[in-house]
Amino acid sequence: MKSITKRVPTDSEYNDLVFANKVVKHSKSNTIVLARDGQLIASGVGQTSRVDALKQAIIKARSFGFSTAGTVMASDAFFPFADCVEIANEAGIKVVIHREVP
Repeated sequence: MKSITKRVPTDSEYNDLVFANKVVKHSKSNTIVLARDGQLIASGVGQTSRVDALKQAIIKARSFGFSTAGTVMASDAFFPFADCVEIANEAGIKVVIHREVP
């Protein structure tokens, strides 16, 4: 993985990114996965919009009593706009992995 920000993921976050990325790989298109400590916290799948998938995952996590602060976020594709990253930041998600576009 290549970090493109000044903040580099911790070892724990790195491990969670690998886990979340594996979950995303085996999910429907336009999936967003939230993970922490090697566990799936929530996912939003099969939406026509990644923004909707992210909002679905955040709502789902909170409905089960999970905090989204400190989770990592994985997407099955790149983010063409900043909206998902901004929503994730507001939810306390500070580390994101997505598929790189060649």
